[in-house]
Amino acid sequence: MAIKVTTDSYHIASVRCHQMKYGDGSVVIEDDSEVWLSVSGSHPTCHQSKSNARRFRADEVSGIKGRIAQWDGMPWYYRIKPGTLRIFKVTRKETIEETIEEIGLN
Repeated sequence: MAIKVTTDSYHIASVRCHQMKYGDGSVVIEDDSEVWLSVSGSHPTCHQSKSNARRFRADEVSGIKGRIAQWDGMPWYYRIKPGTLRIFKVTRKETIEETIEEIGLN
């Protein structure tokens, strides 16, 4: 039996947004919606799904607050509320267990 354990740590960040509407008045994003900071290509953007959040290295965390203005408005309907930045440390631990058993062919 072999057991393999891997651990990975990274940071993700979220912000709250102002309500935004399309030209016809329908709401594209509700007030106080939480969105996750991400990157599309080399451009900063936001996503409603945490699974799309950018994984920041530990040495990048201190720069997130200073760079938050780069995310504002990408796409246009994510208008970030000041002072709502939240940063989370994520630790992911995976355990893989392998068992090999000989089976009889009788």
